[in-house]
Amino acid sequence: MKTTWVTFYSYKGGVGRTNALANVAGRLAKMGRRVLMIDFDLEAPGLDSYPEFSDGRKEGVVEYVHRFLQDRETPPIENYVHLCPADDLVAGTLWLMPSGLRDEKYPSRLHSIDWTGMYVDEIAAPLIANWKTAVERKFSPDYVLIDSRTGLTDIGGVCTLHFPDINVLLLALNSQSLEGTAGVLRSISQASESRPIETLTIASPLPSMTAQEFKEASERARGVLGRQLAGRISYNAAVAGMEHVWTVDEKPASDVASQYEMLAKLITGRAKDGIDFYLTRAEEMFKTGDMTAADEIGDHLVEQYGDRLVALRMAAKMARINRRREKASELAKMILDKYPFDLDSFHWLVAEFGASNDITGLKGFLGDISGRLRKWPSSFSRLLEMFLEIGHVYMRIQDYATAFLSYMRASELLPQDERNDVVVTFNALEAKRRDLTAVPADALVLWQNLIEDADAAVQNAIQVGSTDDSRDANYAANTFQALSGVYAIVGNLDQAKELLLRAERLANTMNPAVKIFSVIDYDQVSRDRFLEQNQVMLQALARGELWDGMKVPVVPPRP
Repeated sequence: MKTTWVTFYSYKGGVGRTNALANVAGRLAKMGRRVLMIDFDLEAPGLDSYPEFSDGRKEGVVEYVHRFLQDRETPPIENYVHLCPADDLVAGTLWLMPSGLRDEKYPSRLHSIDWTGMYVDEIAAPLIANWKTAVERKFSPDYVLIDSRTGLTDIGGVCTLHFPDINVLLLALNSQSLEGTAGVLRSISQASESRPIETLTIASPLPSMTAQEFKEASERARGVLGRQLAGRISYNAAVAGMEHVWTVDEKPASDVASQYEMLAKLITGRAKDGIDFYLTRAEEMFKTGDMTAADEIGDHLVEQYGDRLVALRMAAKMARINRRREKASELAKMILDKYPFDLDSFHWLVAEFGASNDITGLKGFLGDISGRLRKWPSSFSRLLEMFLEIGHVYMRIQDYATAFLSYMRASELLPQDERNDVVVTFNALEAKRRDLTAVPADALVLWQNLIEDADAAVQNAIQVGSTDDSRDANYAANTFQALSGVYAIVGNLDQAKELLLRAERLANTMNPAVKIFSVIDYDQVSRDRFLEQNQVMLQALARGELWDGMKVPVVPPRP
């Protein structure tokens, strides 16, 4: 199990170094990696200013080193490293070792540390070696990201030469920044003679320029640095103006998030003998068709990284491809034990229960997952999606009463002003209708109230269904088919027919191999089966019925 140490350094300030580190850390954690950040910019610290990383100022680097100098022994690292607040979009783990507790005594503690003297006294090297060992033993991070002070300083040298396996050097494309960075590269190259240290040169923040202007600037940079730029980060006013980890947003609002993600990819691609090294090898074996070797790597990932979801997922993927179904199911259970929101593992196990026709086992599995999900905080955004999926499976096996309860739990998780969400409401009403094989008179008003939201959903489906994206077309076809029942129940049979015809026309444009979610089966079905069922629904509608024989429209109660 190998930890990769990465220093983020800039010769001059103002290049977005801390923002780059914060967003790379967020991206890696979102990918399921264990990431520990160390704020070594002791004069101007900033990582604990990010709300995603800190819930208060705490002890860190300065206190850790100060304690070492006092006691001449390595302090317990866990007292200075703090778990970052959890985010439901982060599958991995984030820790922060801040610069230190910035109280009135912080400056005196900071200035009492003489790094040059520590090297003269030959105590700096053992401190750093023990520091790294303590971090790796206590936290087993995949990556340690260090935010270094700018300029040619003692601390800058410590961070770029003695800690890292990889240096990320961020630089502006002006002469001062380029010349200064070139000098740092020479220092790193000389240090690398005894211990290999990789470097990535990243232009940041890059102003708006034409392709030709960037080409010319890159050529100038190559001439000074003696190497090509490895990447770039564009200037973005929103990013520069606030401490925010854009890469952990569900749908990142900033285009620059993709550049931070690319930087994270550059780093993971240079990791040696760590989790990403083996994940990459497994993918390479998969692409070359050497599935036996890929499966062996999957076994190694489970053995060495069995606490990482990303490792278990890769091993499960290889087991499925190699048709090791029992092993794949075992891995799926391990994943769901750690992360009951993993839809891929959920669907795999549901399919396995279905293949063996084990309805009793399936119900037990669904009940277990539901019970564990109910223990999670209601703020967890993926709860709603999971309860919807569980409800769909109950619908599939015709346990409509329990499906209704799952949909109602999903409804409870919606914000108060979204409780009439058309997807959740429709599924709950449909589950109750199938359970009772009728729409009770007092429930008709609920179907009628759904019409306004159904109208909006239909208009949205018409728009997205006209795009070239097959996923949008799939969504639109399902929407038309499902909501046709709403209009039929409340008496608008013409609109119900029109929606079914829309679903038919749209499905006919799709590849025959595509799967479409069917409101009859409550499952993904082939395009041809979807079209057959759509015809059944049209024929039933002509008889004044829904597909299952219930008469429509439902007659409202007499006043």
